[in-house]
Amino acid sequence: MTHCRSVIKARAYCTQANLPTLAIDGGLWIEKFPPEKQPGTRVKRVQSNDEDGDILTYYIHELATVGGESPCIWESGLALAFPDHRLITETYQTRSTLTSKARGTAISGIALSPITIDPMTGKYHSEMSLDEQPDVQNIKQFMQKIIGTVQNSEEQGKDIISKSINGR
Repeated sequence: MTHCRSVIKARAYCTQANLPTLAIDGGLWIEKFPPEKQPGTRVKRVQSNDEDGDILTYYIHELATVGGESPCIWESGLALAFPDHRLITETYQTRSTLTSKARGTAISGIALSPITIDPMTGKYHSEMSLDEQPDVQNIKQFMQKIIGTVQNSEEQGKDIISKSINGR
């Protein structure tokens, strides 16, 4: 689902701007929540008000009703669209734990960071630097993949030019 949404966004904005466009879309699945409570791609739109504080309060309350914490999966889709219609995509999942015991303050735009715990480090996301954030690591890997793809394309282009000049 997140992969498709990021592709749609990247292609649409790329077409409008006629520039390479990166789009990221995400979703959240919380193990202990029943199907009707799953946020999916509507993480910040679970209520009528999408202010970070209200979103955080909503999830703290819902987590309290299922025992105070739950494993969860964040899924993110990344897509880079080019004006020549090339498309590079990636989907990744990050496992973490959500808890009703908030710590720290929300990182701007990352409303659930005070209740999200990284299982590898035991740190709350609100206590991590941006470089430590699992999502940031995944985006960096995606960007490295893009750089590798562009470099390979340039090398292939040089080989084609060289072969045509040398008649091989």
